[in-house]
Amino acid sequence: MKIGLFSLLNRFLSRHLGPRSEGDFYIQAIVVDEKMRGKGVGRKLMDHINQIAKESGSTTISLDVSGKNHIAIALYEKSGMTIDAYWPNSPLLPHIFTRMIMNVSR
Repeated sequence: MKIGLFSLLNRFLSRHLGPRSEGDFYIQAIVVDEKMRGKGVGRKLMDHINQIAKESGSTTISLDVSGKNHIAIALYEKSGMTIDAYWPNSPLLPHIFTRMIMNVSR
């Protein structure tokens, strides 16, 4: 029963989360250990991701972050990302995920 419920939830979310289009370099997950936060590690990771995306021929980078993770959203904005969308996009429901995007630096 739990596996069936998880599978159903995964199928639903996968329609809303993930790469936007062809040429989109989607970041599935990125984590910095709590002890290393605030030391520039996240910024270096984002710079490295941009380089990998560039080498792969991608034109954009996107990711989905928890709408409550304001520190990560600020880091992504400092890295050049902008908020593209919220999910769910409803005035009656809280935003669970924030979609962030940016063009790959050339």
